[in-house]
Formats: sequence, structure tokens, C-alpha cells
Amino acid sequence: MAAVSQSSSTNVAELAIRVNTKGSASNHGAFGSGDEVAGEVEVSTRDEARIETVRVYLTGKARTRVEHIVWAMPSIMKKRLLRMHQTIRPSGDDAALPAQGKRTFQFSLTIPHGLPETHCLCPPMNDDDHLQVPPTMGGWHRWEHDGEILSDPTPDMVEVCYKVTAIATLKDPEGRSTTAETAQRICIVPSFPEAPPQFSSSYRIREESIVKRNILSNRLGCLVMEAQPPSALKGIKSGNAVSCRVLVRFDPASHEWGPPPADGIMRKIHVTTIYTSGAALAADNSDGQERSYTDAISLPPFNLSGVQWLKKYPGWEHMQLSHGRMTPSEVIAPSAGYVGGVYYLLKLSIPVEFPAGKILVPTFRSCLVSRTYELEISLSLSSTAPISVRFPLQICT
Repeated sequence: MAAVSQSSSTNVAELAIRVNTKGSASNHGAFGSGDEVAGEVEVSTRDEARIETVRVYLTGKARTRVEHIVWAMPSIMKKRLLRMHQTIRPSGDDAALPAQGKRTFQFSLTIPHGLPETHCLCPPMNDDDHLQVPPTMGGWHRWEHDGEILSDPTPDMVEVCYKVTAIATLKDPEGRSTTAETAQRICIVPSFPEAPPQFSSSYRIREESIVKRNILSNRLGCLVMEAQPPSALKGIKSGNAVSCRVLVRFDPASHEWGPPPADGIMRKIHVTTIYTSGAALAADNSDGQERSYTDAISLPPFNLSGVQWLKKYPGWEHMQLSHGRMTPSEVIAPSAGYVGGVYYLLKLSIPVEFPAGKILVPTFRSCLVSRTYELEISLSLSSTAPISVRFPLQICT
């Protein structure tokens, strides 16, 4: 719906702006990199006037807020992301506006693929990640899919927003100037291609756990769980999914003991929004202004009914590799408690999809706001504690 504003001048001017084009369907109506934002500005007045200029701006900003325990007032920081404009100077009949008349002017602006180098002054200078256009997140925007309002896990302390603003300057027959201004917000989700995975010491791609019947009993063996991070999820809310390979190994303390039955898989996506109200995001957080907010989103449980442990003997994996029946990525190393002899394997392919009713913007980094994702996979076992791994998950467009 077009927004309308009125000036307080005697010669009242009304201004309406309509964005005719829509973003791509895969972005749920959001504009992507290189998309055209086209529309029209309608200028009308109660009395006779002449239109001097109509200026249309496409602007964006990031805003963060950090609360302090000691200080009563929060730290608020804003940063301009975009400022593109188009100036229309009508002439002749197009500029003349009779009483109760109106004129319509077309505009067209294009979403850039990146920001200028002068945008980022963070150390190290001109970080390429910081020159990407951040996606719309938080604030006023409400995502919708098939009539359903989707939940945005962005905290209230963070907002990235974009709008199209129109400003018209008019003169009445006596030469007095008046202006009218109005704006319409738009949603932008730029292109974020899949990037090489980044790892941190906090990730747990491999986990080992001792298996006991109870606290006082001797150990029955050692359990190992190892995951291979999946490729990136593409889109922001769609039905596509990726597959994550998970290997589980049980090394018994004695050949008399078998593995504990596997009950099921629990999956969680940890959504982390990093924001700051001080200087650039620093590795050591030296300014003390950086904060993070994490929301854990559970995916439906993954049923393991019918999945059976495979009993293997020493040398089996070496033989499979030598005959080309396995690749090194399909091999899981023994646990620290392996005493030799038989062991047991579970080979699982776990699907990872977008959570129902949620909107997840692409993984990105910028001067004030960043978004990262982690996937946690937990294996539930009978008569022993669950074991889990946690590793990065990337979302791209």
C-alpha cells in the first residue's frame, strides 16, 4: 500500500509512492542483488503549483542497541548502508500542476551487488565481508509465506531496514516553495554465494563418551560420534534440504558386550546474531561493546527405527579402502579406549531442512551485525547418556 504524507504549508501538497515491481519468489518478495526497484511517484496539490524537482532515494541502515548494567541509557549505533538517488526535473506541461490536479513520475533504481570500499573502516581495512549488502532483519518487517506469518529469530536489539523515499519540491504562483515527503519500506535479501566452511575451537565435529550401565559399574565400552558438515542450505524459507553424514562407532571393553540400542536423533539449529554498538567486530572484543544472542530452534526428531549396528572386525575398513568400496571420509577412527577386536558401526544420513514457521536470512558478516548458524545433532541411546556433535551450518542464496 502506498504511503501518503502531507506538508504543513498553506499550499498543501500530497505525495504518494508506489513500488510496482516485486522481489523474486524464492526470496518471498524480497529484492536481491541486481534487482530493479521500479515504481511511480504521484504528486497532487489543492491549489495551482509548479513542480520543481522530484527526488527518489533508496536508503538502508543498520541499528543496534546494547544495554548496560552500570549506565541507565543504552548504547545505540546507526550505520548507513545504502544511499542511491534519482532526480526528476519536469518541464513544460509535466511541471505545471493545476488546482486539484496530479502528476505521476516513474522511477527506477537497482540493488547493488556490494557496498563501496569507503563504507567500511573496520580493521583490517576494507574487509570484503563487510562490503556485502546485509539482508533485511528485525524491526518492522514481517515475513509471510502462504498466508502464514513467519517468526524471525532476530533480537529486538538489532534492525537492518531499507526504504524508498520520495521528496517533491513545488512553487506556488507567488514563488513560495513547499515540499512533501513520503516513504515506503522494502525488503532486501542480497546474493550470498556458498563460502568455504569456517571452523572454531567451540565446534565439536567428533565426540567420545564412555558407556556404563550405571555410575558404579565398570565401563562397557567407548562410543564415538563424528559428523561431516553438510553443504549450505539455499534460500531463506523453502522445502529444500541437505544431507549430513554421521558415523557412530562403539568400541566394546570386552567381546561379550554389544552396543546400546539407538533410539533416535535430535536436531537443533542454533541461530546466533552478533551485534555491537562500538567499533568494528574485533576478535578480542577489546571495546567490550560486542554482544551475541542465540536462539535454539529444534527440528522434528529423526526416527531410527530399523537401523541396526554393523559388527566389524579389525582390518575391515582397510580392505574396503584398498578395493575402492569406501572413501577416507567414510572412515571413523577408533576411540581412545579401543582395546582391539570387534567393533560396531552406525552409518547415518541425516536430513537438514529449514524449520517450519521460521525465516532464516543468509549467513553474513558486517560492521555492526553478523549472523551465523550451527547445527547440533544428538544421538539418544538406551541405558546411557546421549552423545552429540555441533558444527557450522551455512545458509546462502
